[in-house]
Amino acid sequence: MPPTFLFDVDGTLYPNGNGYMIHTRKNAWQYLVDKGFPGCTDIKAAERVWRSQFDIHHQSLKAVKSLNHTDFSEREFLAVMRNGFADFSPNPDLSLIKTLTLLKQKYPDANFVVFSNGESENRKRSKKQVKQKESEAKQT
Repeated sequence: MPPTFLFDVDGTLYPNGNGYMIHTRKNAWQYLVDKGFPGCTDIKAAERVWRSQFDIHHQSLKAVKSLNHTDFSEREFLAVMRNGFADFSPNPDLSLIKTLTLLKQKYPDANFVVFSNGESENRKRSKKQVKQKESEAKQT
């Protein structure tokens, strides 16, 4: 059975230090203010509310969902939060490219799956694809 390599986007395929992480968090906090989440009267207050849940859930999406606000759309939140990604697209990481190339050369039949922990549907779909490929491999 060919191996499967899973890659997280945040801090793995691009560096956290490029400014994107704080950018997305500020977008998330502004979303809380704009949607009128309780206690989110300004960015600093929204950060405190978000942080109280992020420290428990370790994901922005789960943190915001846990606040149980009536005017919340997962799709809208993720779109707002990730707005501006192109401005932070890092320069190519040559060592990462080399590593991925070597992996693909060493394991030509391997499955490479990339996801972000905030994208529940993509994560579920990726897991399903991995299980399906494992099942197919067992049958052959």
